Amino acid sequence: MARTGGMTLPDRIAAACDAVVPPGPTVAALGGGADSAAAAWGCRRAGRPLVGVFVDHRLEGSARLRDAARRLARHLDIELQVVPAPCVDGPSLELRARELRRAALSRVANGRPIVLGHTADDQAETVLMHLLRGAGTRGLAGMRTVDPPWHRPLLDVARADTRALADAVALPYVDDPANVDLRFTRNRLRHVGLPSLAEAMGDRDVVGMLGAAARRFREVDALLGTLADEVPVRRDAGAILLPVPVLATIAHPVATYAVWRALRGPAGPQGGSAADVAAVMAVVSGARRRQLGGGLLAEREGPYVAIHAGPVPAPEPIVDVPVPGRVRFGNLTVAIAPGGGGAGLAPALGDGRLSLRAPEPGDRIDIGGGTKRVVEALAEAAVPVRLRSAWPVLVVDGAVAAIPGVRLARWAASRQDGALQLEIERGP
Repeated sequence: MARTGGMTLPDRIAAACDAVVPPGPTVAALGGGADSAAAAWGCRRAGRPLVGVFVDHRLEGSARLRDAARRLARHLDIELQVVPAPCVDGPSLELRARELRRAALSRVANGRPIVLGHTADDQAETVLMHLLRGAGTRGLAGMRTVDPPWHRPLLDVARADTRALADAVALPYVDDPANVDLRFTRNRLRHVGLPSLAEAMGDRDVVGMLGAAARRFREVDALLGTLADEVPVRRDAGAILLPVPVLATIAHPVATYAVWRALRGPAGPQGGSAADVAAVMAVVSGARRRQLGGGLLAEREGPYVAIHAGPVPAPEPIVDVPVPGRVRFGNLTVAIAPGGGGAGLAPALGDGRLSLRAPEPGDRIDIGGGTKRVVEALAEAAVPVRLRSAWPVLVVDGAVAAIPGVRLARWAASRQDGALQLEIERGP
């Protein structure tokens, strides 16, 4: 067999698997094609204990692919698990099928490394797709060789070479009919776009050129990630808080990278579109709020931009508070303890029943010489809008004695020794 850099193709693929896949039990995603067959073969040659997994979408061609995966497992003398994950043909089929595969593989692997058969050609297609949709450095960097639990040892191996290896060592495989369906963008790039680009470039190695570009973008992306680590991120009652003064003063590419990375938390791995990042940066620049994709909202909260999914639901039950004691109320913790000097709740209140509940529309608190609506008091104290409907009020015999962390009712307050100290803590 032809040698590359002094190594035969089988040796090169086995060496790539040995270098990329950590020792120990490993899961191989077997799709029935030559690429995943070559990756599994390389792992076996490198001495990795292997379990194969075929995710069955029950689409056209799935039965043939499943049969090929079974024959390959027998050929390699490994266990094969077939995981049903039906996926109905229709819009966004590629994305839906990919998410189902990743979820199924992750469940089976349970923390073990997962080997995928992506090749240099897949990398070129990925980079080109991301370029055309206006991706940032993370997208232009393409797929990572190692992105735990995912391991892609063949990213520098051409698709033609995986097929050549499969033929040379008699690995069972079949071609997936979905790979020639031109409804899918990736297939149009594979069969039309990349060949046209190669021709336009004088039959140069466009796949290799795009792979080299991805490696350079990975270096830039790593630098941006390191710089973005300096942006402190807080979590508060399900929201992600980013500091406006920091984002407004650091280099724009670093700020947008930090925002993009923060969005991937609540929005998931596909989150952080360019439009969402721009919307968050608009809030940094002075906008009050912006709607984001996926039902998220970016909203100014004092010195922060809060990214959240809307108001925190109010806890339904009334919670009794022992004295002394501390209780959980939604994402908040309220504590009452005997104090020393200073303002607090009148000690006599500790002899009665103290309860927490969510604010009600007619709630008012005594401020001395009159009352104030609880919702107004929360706003004056800069309690974020998303938290106001879930903020606790402390009641005694139905009357509002305090808004923890905001103010005490005049009739319930005391400055005498032994006054009860009321504290509230906000959780992540």
